[in-house]
Amino acid sequence: MNVIAKKLILFFLTLCTLALSGIKGVQAATSLDPQGTQFQTLEMAPTTLKENFTSDLLLLDFWASWCEPCKESLPFFAKLEKRYSKQGLQILAVSVDEELKEAKAFVAKNNFSLTFLWDPKKAVAKSLELKAIPTTLLVDKSGKIIYQERGFSESSKAKLEAQIQKTLKK
Repeated sequence: MNVIAKKLILFFLTLCTLALSGIKGVQAATSLDPQGTQFQTLEMAPTTLKENFTSDLLLLDFWASWCEPCKESLPFFAKLEKRYSKQGLQILAVSVDEELKEAKAFVAKNNFSLTFLWDPKKAVAKSLELKAIPTTLLVDKSGKIIYQERGFSESSKAKLEAQIQKTLKK
């Protein structure tokens, strides 16, 4: 199977996942344990959410190199971090790629100015019962998930930015 056919199949599967799971933002009732939430850096060093979450509001984005909507969301998130970092927003982009080399190649090719982590066994994604990639979470300093968005679209940009503004003003 050629590369284009594989990409089309992955794109179709992503769309199907989004269609089945819904794209609308939903309020999440769960929280994260900053000390117990384990990731790896792209250099394969173990790390926790607590070691990486240093601001008042965290946008935690779960993405993959094969995900077409992720290729649009990551540049948008870099702009958000630049725009709101002084007010307390931090963004961590968590790859759920099967292979670390796929995530590293994607990041190197695109030269994003975000902090990237890897969820090697998708343990965090599974514990949060994520239904689609990308999924974006807003997490307050206590670890409470205050907003969740599945998928990425033009309408989700406005909703997410409004939620960020509202939360940072509190």
